Amino acid sequence: MKRPGSWLAISLFLIPLFLIGYRVLRLGYPLLPASPVKAYEFMMEIFFEPTEGNGKEINIRAGLPESRSGQTIIEQRDLSGSLQFNLIPEGLNQIGIWSGDPERGRSLSYRATILINPKRVRKPKPPGPESFPNIIVDKSEEYLARRLVERYASLKPPEKLKAILSATKGIWGGTTT
Repeated sequence: MKRPGSWLAISLFLIPLFLIGYRVLRLGYPLLPASPVKAYEFMMEIFFEPTEGNGKEINIRAGLPESRSGQTIIEQRDLSGSLQFNLIPEGLNQIGIWSGDPERGRSLSYRATILINPKRVRKPKPPGPESFPNIIVDKSEEYLARRLVERYASLKPPEKLKAILSATKGIWGGTTT
């Protein structure tokens, strides 16, 4: 082992390369992520006490997430035990209804895994440059504007900036130092 640094560098390069190759080729993972998706887990627990006036029958309603554009529910789990669970669409929302006779326990829980796929908004293309704004309608104004600009058109950018600075100070004859 005359070059331990070289062996270390080679092994630190090859080990991750083999692990990535195993992950992509053997396990079937993509080399790069397909799309930027965020996953959230929604958990809800409800604790309740049945009233004596209704017997042991209960009826609990709660708003729950629903799949729609940009949002996908990939897994829903109802952990309510003996209660009957129904999902009812109501407009753009979804209502979960638990009903029945709770044999044991005084709680119910609901879990959902939600994938949020952000919408890619295209930036609007800025309008192209025009020779003159649409505000100018009089040809004499256009002529005046061309005359004012033509003597600065041949200047280099630093000299143009100096001329603009002096014009803002009210000096139209030349540049400031």
